[in-house]
Order: sequence, then C-alpha cells, then structure tokens
Amino acid sequence: MKNVLVLSFLLVVMSAWCDSSFTILKNGNVAPICVDADAAPVLHEAARMLAEDIEAIGGVRPAIVHAVSAKPAIYLGQVGKSALIQQLAGRETLPVKQLTGGWERFLHARVNGSVVVMGSDPRGTAYGTLELSRMLGISPWIWWADLPPEPRTEIELSVSDKVFAGPAVQYRGIFINDEDNHLRPWACNYFNEEHLGPKAYEKIYELMLRLRANYLWPAMHNRTNSRIWGQLPHKTFPFHYVEGNREMANRFGIIIGSSHHEPLHRNTLHEWGDENGREKYGYYANKELFLEWLKKRVVEAKECDNIFTLAMRGSGDSGIKVPDGVDVIDVINEGILAQRQILADVFKKPAQEIPQIFVPYSEVLKQFNEGLIIPEDVTLVWPDNNSGTMRQYPDADQQARSGGNGVYYHFQHLGPGISGRTTWLNSTPLDLIAKEHHAALQAKTDKLWVVNVGDIKHAEKELEFYMDLAWDPAPWTEETAMSYYQAWAARTFEADSAAEIASIQSDFIDLIRFCRAEYIDADKYQFERDEEIQRTEKWQELISRTDAVSARLPARLQDAYFHLIAYPVKACAGLHSSRYLAKRSRELSEQGSPEANELARKAYAQFMVAQQMADYFNNDLQNGKWYKMTAIANYIPFRPPVVGWRYEIEPKLPKLSLSTARIEAPMQLVDGALSGPTEQPRYAPGEGGSASWTFTSNVEGFIALDLFVDCPSVLNDSLYVTLNGQRTTVEWLLNAVEPGMRDSKALNRQKGPLWQTVLLLDLKKGRNTLTLATCEPVRILDLKLSRLSNPD
Repeated sequence: MKNVLVLSFLLVVMSAWCDSSFTILKNGNVAPICVDADAAPVLHEAARMLAEDIEAIGGVRPAIVHAVSAKPAIYLGQVGKSALIQQLAGRETLPVKQLTGGWERFLHARVNGSVVVMGSDPRGTAYGTLELSRMLGISPWIWWADLPPEPRTEIELSVSDKVFAGPAVQYRGIFINDEDNHLRPWACNYFNEEHLGPKAYEKIYELMLRLRANYLWPAMHNRTNSRIWGQLPHKTFPFHYVEGNREMANRFGIIIGSSHHEPLHRNTLHEWGDENGREKYGYYANKELFLEWLKKRVVEAKECDNIFTLAMRGSGDSGIKVPDGVDVIDVINEGILAQRQILADVFKKPAQEIPQIFVPYSEVLKQFNEGLIIPEDVTLVWPDNNSGTMRQYPDADQQARSGGNGVYYHFQHLGPGISGRTTWLNSTPLDLIAKEHHAALQAKTDKLWVVNVGDIKHAEKELEFYMDLAWDPAPWTEETAMSYYQAWAARTFEADSAAEIASIQSDFIDLIRFCRAEYIDADKYQFERDEEIQRTEKWQELISRTDAVSARLPARLQDAYFHLIAYPVKACAGLHSSRYLAKRSRELSEQGSPEANELARKAYAQFMVAQQMADYFNNDLQNGKWYKMTAIANYIPFRPPVVGWRYEIEPKLPKLSLSTARIEAPMQLVDGALSGPTEQPRYAPGEGGSASWTFTSNVEGFIALDLFVDCPSVLNDSLYVTLNGQRTTVEWLLNAVEPGMRDSKALNRQKGPLWQTVLLLDLKKGRNTLTLATCEPVRILDLKLSRLSNPD
C-alpha cells in the first residue's frame, strides 16, 4: 500500500505541468544539468555530451552541477539512486514500477518545472539523456560525419511524460576489424597517439552511446609497420596492451568482449607470440602455458563489464590443428570447459553466472554441428556468410537454451580473393539486413547482435539502421526497410531534400547490390556490353542528381553530405565507369582501333574522379581531420584501370638523371639520392620540397614512371607526382625488388628501397614537365620512364 501511495504522489507531481515545453536557452540564460556527484561515470559522460550538444546549437554551454538547482534544470539519475531527483520531488524515494528491474529503460518527465531523465540502470539513464539530444536535432554522427546542428539563439524542448521501453536485443555491439586499413593510422595521426588508444576509443564510445550500442569487440591487430598497409614507423599494440582503453570503456558503460577466435579477451593473432615467443600455440599443443596465459587476461580485465568469448581455434583467424588420430571435437569440448573453469576460479563464482558466448564461425560451424557440447548458459552467436545472409539459425532445442542466441553479422569482410573483400564501402541493403534479422528474432535469436563494421566510416547509415533495428525492430521489416533512408535523410539533412536523398541512396544500393564496389575487378561480376552501357549511364545520372542536391543544401551540411552521400556515390561511379571504359579500350586495342586511346583517356578521367574524391576526403575535408581514413593502395578498386593503348609510333623516351633535376628545398641531393625532409613526419603537399625535369616526347598518351624509392609506406602520401601540372593517379602499382613485379608478400618482407611504378596520365607530344613533391621523409635513388604495355 505504501508503494502505491508513493507512486500516486509521483504521478501527481509529474502531471502538474503548465505545458510540456521546457526552455533550455533564452536571452543567454541556459538551464543547468544536475547529476549526483556519486552517479555512475557514464551519467557524467552523458551529461557532458548533452552540455556540448546544447552549446553546439546555442553557443552557450550549460553548467553541470551536483546539487538541486534554484531554477528549472535538467536532472539525470538512476531510479532509486539519485538523491537530487528525490529532493526535487520532495520525497526520499521515487519508485517507478515501469523502470525497476528493467534493462536500459528510461523515462522523461516534468517535475516541479524541471525535466527529469531517469533510467532503470546507468546506461538506460545515459540513453535517456542522449534521447534529449536527438529531440534537439543532434545526429549521432555530429562528430564522426561533421554534422553540426542548425544554430538557434533560443532552445525550447517539448518533453512529455513518457516511459521508453528497453531494447528488443539485450546486447548490441560492433566489431572493429581490419583497422590497419584506415582507422588505426588515422587515429594515431589525428590524436597523436602511438597506438589505437583511449583518445580514439573515447570518440568510438561516444558514438556507441549515441547509437544505443553497449558491446564492443575491440580492434585486434597490433602493427601497422607493414610496407603495404603501414603508415606508422613503429609497432602498435592491441586493445588490452594500451593503458586506458579498458578504463575508458568503464567510464562509458561499454561491455568488453572479443571476436569469435579470441578466447577470454586474448588476442591470439599477436599476444601469444609477444608473451610466449616461439612456444607452440594452443590448448592441445601447450595446455598448461595456454591456460595460464588466458587466466592472466581474465585477472587483468576482472573489473570491467565483460562478456567472455569461449574459443578454440588456431592462432589468429585459422582453424585448430591437432595430430592425425586425435578427435578435434573432444579437444574443443575439453578446452571450452577449461576456459570456464578459469572464469569460475578468477571470479570465485559458478561459471554459469558469468556472461559468455560461443561463435560457430567458419569451420567451427561444421564442428559444432558434428557434436560440440556448449554449456546451456553460454550464448550461441550465429554467423552470416560474410556478405549479409545468415548461414544457420538455432533449432527448437537451441532456442530453449538459458544462455539464448545471437547474431554475428558483417558489413565488411577481408577474405581471400577479390570477391572476399568488402573493406571500403558498405553496400549491404537494408532490406536484406531487416529480412535476416527478423528471421533471427523469429528463431529467438535476440540475446546479442554484433556487426563487423571494419573502420566504422562508410557504414554510417547502415550502422544507425542496425542499432535502431536492434532497439525496436517492429517498424523496419524487409518490406519497409528501404523507406528508412527517407526518415534518416529528413533528420540528418533537411526535410525538403529527404525524398531525393533517399532516392539517390536507394538507386546507389540497387547499382551495387549485385556488384559490390570491391568486386568490380572480379571476372564473375562482369556484365554484358549493353548492360554495362546502361549501368554507366545510370552512374553518371546519379552523379548529376547528387550534385544537384548538394547545391541546395546549406553550407553547414556540405561536409556531412560529402561524407555520407556524395563520396560513396561519386567514387563508386568513377570506379565502375572507368572499369567499363578500360575494358572497351582493351578490346579496341586488340582490334587495332585508334578509338582505344579515346576510351583509355575517358577511363582514366573517370578513375581520377574516384581518386579526387579520396584525395579530398583524406587531405582537405575538415582541414585534414580525416587524413588516412579512406582508399589505400592495397585496396584493389583504387588501382588504376588496365587500359588498351595504341601508339602511333614507337615512343622515344629520354633517360632522366637525378643530377639534372631542378630541386626546391627542403629536398636536396645527398650521396647520389634525392632526399626529402626528416625534421617532421608529415608535410602538406609542396612543403616538403620537390624535384622536376623537363623532357621532350615524340608521342602522346600514357607512360610509366619507375621509381627506386625508400619511403615509410607505398601509399599515396609519401610522394605526389604531377605531369604538366596535372596530378597523376595517386596510388602506387605495387612492385617488389625488381621493376614489374607485383608480389605484395615480397614487398612486405623487403627492407630498404623498392622499385615502384606510377602511371603518368596525359603525356604530350613535345615538351613535358615531371615533378615529384615529397610529403614524408623519402629517398629517391633512381627513376626512369618506360613504354606502357598492356599488362595482364
């Protein structure tokens, strides 16, 4: 009876409104944000984020105070644990049945003229706080896509008494994977950290809170000093080796896990070798050392909010190896039980009380179906086929497991062969995502969803959809999912342009639905000639429509529009068109037709559209904020198209000498080599010095420039090459020790200088000027011009 009376009083207090409108900012006066000093850290982070969002709109940042305010304010607190909200309401406790015992639920209410956000738990309160930001027009991508809100001098917020139900899926996570492509080098450069560390993860955790995600498989690689991938001169560490990464997760209420092949938070790809040298890896091969190694990590991570992965694969992302005659199923079953015993010993409680998952990914799915015994309380996380279609759902018995079931899904994947790579633009259709996940819900697969997002960038729309679907799947079925784009565009950009933006995005997905951006060089995805012509025309039309919308949007939305719409559309259009035109030029060249040259030029012009998009993204967008974040040399579609070219006469190309170059400081000729500056790691184009040559050609068209060069990486950011003032294709053609070789493994192993080939566009008949400008410390030991043949 007492609880009923208290609840009735609370409802009376909450209902005593003059109206639902709450003034946050007027005449320079801003409502403070009140949060208990001893509240969970995530509440303080959410309060800070809300204050920053209000400042982004109105230019004034609210004070965050730890006392009851004398004027109307915004109060944040967990049910039953906020003394400030209790004081505001005039009672010691405010029990709310709709929240008590719930998972990540929250309410908004007006109490005595103020706004109250109350959650069933700390994350629920944080989500409720950032729901206010959404209501104010703040995008989850405010930082990650440079999407500022519309400025206002007065801020009013309509707050109704509302209880928000918790999520449909309990654990909603992302897997940061293959981060050596872009995320790690970008982060190390932008945050000036040696590793993918707490400054970068702070921004990732902020994004996760805004998207209402709560679970992370951290980045798993530990180095970027590879000659192909590498842009850093040092070895970098995986997540758990970097001080502050776990602690930052705790501050943001993020649950730490690990990927399908990383047992008990252990990075098998690198940590075993780092700590155990050449000792054989694995439970069967080295049981005592292996289990002690796992236990050490569990002890280190004990104070985190964890979901532990049980895994029995080989080192890295490979299958387990046992001798002939040994039953691999028995070995895995025994190893799983040993991992659970470690958890029980460290936490001093039964293993079934500790959250755990098992992911039957790759060959493990076959092993699972052949008789693996996974304890009842462990969540089974079912994988897709790496391209968005689920491999298998749980049967009736598996659906009844106390540990429940989950999904491991892919927006990106780096696998063998061209068609095994989706590491650039996410092109998984929303209707496919909805179809597969509604089927998962029908199969009671709702405990945990985690999606491989690669570097996060270029998957923004789909990731936001994924997390909205996991929170409330009802609105977004296979039939309605594509309409999400219009709702998303309306809140992200402007309502007047939303329909056209949604149409552009839908047409973009239709064009790459059956030929993903990464697959355009794979033979099995070639189209008939008439269809290729139609597709090329559609791509060009899509560029025109994309530019037309951009012309209508205000200046504050231009960068975000480039991030989210223009870059993927125009870069993809350029690459697809260039491949078709290059293919036709090869056909005509084989036929001896001079039209081959015209199409070759057009092919490279389209290729340069894509390159210029990547160039702008990396170097100019937000004054270089996203440097290194997109399009690297080892990424197949960003290699120049293979064209056909017919020379009218045999080219006569001069021999270039380092000693005859016109040199601009700080580049200099030292010991027979052109050397770039070494005082700092990175220069803007033109600031690192240059060398140039003027020569005469008897033909026009294309030539190759071979460079014997020693530089930090083979990417486009060590040297800028221009011919007659026009920047050439910016990516290297990967060679190795000898000119003409394209062996990436040899390239990675090779120390010191390497031969690299750059294709030069638009060689003129007559006088030409070639310029090399350095942006990083480099040494050029030799160079030569050569005839362009038709390479295979």
